[in-house]
Amino acid sequence: MSNQRRNIKVKNVDGHNMVFDIVRRRYVALTPEEWVRQNYIHYLHYELGYPLELMQVEGALELRMAEDEAIKAVGGCPGFMSPIGIKEGTLILVDPTVMNMHNAVAGANEVDYHYKNVNPKRDFNQQSIVITDLRMVKEGDLCPR
Repeated sequence: MSNQRRNIKVKNVDGHNMVFDIVRRRYVALTPEEWVRQNYIHYLHYELGYPLELMQVEGALELRMAEDEAIKAVGGCPGFMSPIGIKEGTLILVDPTVMNMHNAVAGANEVDYHYKNVNPKRDFNQQSIVITDLRMVKEGDLCPR
């Protein structure tokens, strides 16, 4: 293990621990995940010689509701859309909790129609979905429509 890898810079700012990210070139909040990330970055750079310029630190995606035209273009129906039967190749983000549902209800891509007994592992085109943590709706959240 190289000396530089062991010298990850950590400081306390107003009671919060911060770690210096050598890729972003700034201090970021020190969380357990960030500690693992920084150790891995140091390992890749100082031990294996990967250039910092070729590294990208994970970032958040800005997601927005699909516009009606975009929904219709892939065979969906605004307000009644589901991944079932939409245009092949359409990328769909799905929360892991959805993938564990059994005999659920989903839009049928037609106004006022729904599919019953939907099982995402069986009914969704597995090549078109990306399972990723999405925000869960909380009490008090407003409907976007």
